[in-house]
Amino acid sequence: MNSRTQELTYGAMLVAVFGVLLLINRQTAGLFEEVIFFVLPIPMMIFSLRYGWKDSLPVFVCMAAISIFMGTLYTIFYAVANAMLGIVLGTCLKNRWDLNQTQLLTMVLCAIINVLGSVVLASLFGINLQAEIAEMKTSVETILGGSGADLSALEAMLSVNSLMRIYIISMAFLGIVQGFIIFRLSLPILKRLRLNVPQPQPVGMYFPPAWTAYAAGAALILYFMSAVNPPQGAILQTLEQSLGLVGYMYLMVFGWIALTLLIRRYLPGKAMRFLAGILAFLPLLLLPYAVLILGFLYVLGGLHERRYHSQSVNN
Repeated sequence: MNSRTQELTYGAMLVAVFGVLLLINRQTAGLFEEVIFFVLPIPMMIFSLRYGWKDSLPVFVCMAAISIFMGTLYTIFYAVANAMLGIVLGTCLKNRWDLNQTQLLTMVLCAIINVLGSVVLASLFGINLQAEIAEMKTSVETILGGSGADLSALEAMLSVNSLMRIYIISMAFLGIVQGFIIFRLSLPILKRLRLNVPQPQPVGMYFPPAWTAYAAGAALILYFMSAVNPPQGAILQTLEQSLGLVGYMYLMVFGWIALTLLIRRYLPGKAMRFLAGILAFLPLLLLPYAVLILGFLYVLGGLHERRYHSQSVNN
């Protein structure tokens, strides 16, 4: 009975913390909304790490109910999605999943949540995304036309479909960055609460399943096919492009990891641990397709057998 009472009290306390975060967001008119979204998964993560996902479901329902009274549809969606993300991460940590694998899962889930919230569910939030993109196109054309630039050469890039794809890519990338920050921010907090959290390993030590390379490649091909021959229906087209962009960002991330390890291999030293990640971003901008191929080969496992991998991880 004492254990059950403690669990209920602990869950009520975390629900209260979740509600206070939403209340702060409402009272500040969303001024710190983007910052609060980074913290929202942590209360649910703490409870699921301690008691498991089954006992976390009533707490999740309470958090979802509180979010209904604390904001708009936009806030409700992200509050519920972040609470669900906390259950997934807490369960992974409780079951002793590999931390790098859990981190990648966090990044993928945050990318999906960000794309869903900003693209697929935009109409539910009262946002006409097509009109916003068209207005953006008009503004860019006005600025470039005033500067004397040749708009005919940029016509394909400035089309509504191209700008829509750029928008989806940016939302997916922001979701990946958000997932990385959430995961790295939550681990020190969990340790400070004296919860049993394993020590994280370098990302280069993680070996993803080879089938994910084929899945990401197939999603990427689907993306290019939908760009050349758009399917009937805006929702289906957006869904195909969203899946393709997830595969794109997945291969890009592992391509960046492979480039970072290569730079550490040929430019050893403690100073290069930080500079390698920055230098590896340049090919992402200049040679994106080469980075995609490199990421595909990395995930397949062939590059894992190379000598540079083990040496760079040990540096």
